[in-house]
Amino acid sequence: MHKNKIIILLFLLMLTGCVLKPKYIIQNYKPPQKISILPFENYTTDFDAPIVVRNIFAQMIKNKNYTIKSLDETDNILKENGITQAGQLNSISYSELGKILDVDAVIYGKVLEFNYITLGIYYKRAVRANFKLINTHSGELLWEDEKVSYTQKIVTEKIAEEFKKQLIEKTVDKILKSPLIEETQDVVRWALSTLPDR
Repeated sequence: MHKNKIIILLFLLMLTGCVLKPKYIIQNYKPPQKISILPFENYTTDFDAPIVVRNIFAQMIKNKNYTIKSLDETDNILKENGITQAGQLNSISYSELGKILDVDAVIYGKVLEFNYITLGIYYKRAVRANFKLINTHSGELLWEDEKVSYTQKIVTEKIAEEFKKQLIEKTVDKILKSPLIEETQDVVRWALSTLPDR
């Protein structure tokens, strides 16, 4: 029994070590002065996913001491320049974005998974997102990370009660416009833990 606990602990430590490494970070990273967080792309079927993830990212990056242009100001400037959707960002160069937003770097985000499944005895909540920080002067990728957070369980007892509880939880999440907040916070926190402070 004691041996099993040690093996589990070592496995968890290995996973933790993996979690703290970014997907990419440029050598001799120098934090940019001013950053805009661009509208996030949505690769899921949930319309709210990019809004939820972007808002949480914007709140949590403040702890890293970067100067962040407000989301409203960023969105208004983009709209004035004919960009109303995240997919349109590919049609404009990094240097143009830097000029119109008056920033040194931009953050792109992709929400790759954002779902909660309730199928009788099976229950899963999952969020996966990718984030990139790009220098608008040079076009260089400065930092990138991608994280996933999920909760899943299989219920074998009291199936009817559990199914009812899951449906209520899903409905409440939608009504409050706060789906998958906990999982999203985990994904953003883990990703930002690999971005150096300013």
